[in-house]
Amino acid sequence: MQDLRNKILDLIRTKGPCLPIQVSKNIGTNSIMAGAILATLLEQKYLKISNAKIGGSPVYYLEGQENRLGQTLYSHLKEVHKKAYDLLKTNIVLEDRALDPVNRVALRELPDFAKKLTIYTGEIFWKFHLIDDKDAEEKIKGLVEFEEETEEEKEIIEEKPVEGKKEDEKKKQIIEKQQEIPEVKTE
Repeated sequence: MQDLRNKILDLIRTKGPCLPIQVSKNIGTNSIMAGAILATLLEQKYLKISNAKIGGSPVYYLEGQENRLGQTLYSHLKEVHKKAYDLLKTNIVLEDRALDPVNRVALRELPDFAKKLTIYTGEIFWKFHLIDDKDAEEKIKGLVEFEEETEEEKEIIEEKPVEGKKEDEKKKQIIEKQQEIPEVKTE
């Protein structure tokens, strides 16, 4: 039994992510025995398993083979999932509320590739699975800061001038708001 486990690990190490039927053919055993050994290796955390399936079967892979998992599963994804995958891969991070409903749903159905991130404001972002958390965090910070600045600018722009004393009061309030905003120094 230990010999079969080592054969399976070696197979997945060299070939990359595999279906149970591929494993059973390569190690020369039936699919039930291969499935049992794969389940044991999964339970012992030697292997990982995909959420996506090919013909109803999940794909087994080793830690660090996530990139190869994408290559294995991509051709078997539905067209809508391929588009969402490509969009996320290209942009690295996507803001959920900025997406159309089709892509929102598609990303939720791709947990192998789209990692959900919820920030302190409750907003949801999607990170491509191969991107480092720090890189995703920097990208999100840029998106959130940009939106906050835009909202502040909108408040100032939407202020309408008022006749007489009210106009002076509005100007005074705007000046006070500007004084409250800290200066940003560049080096």
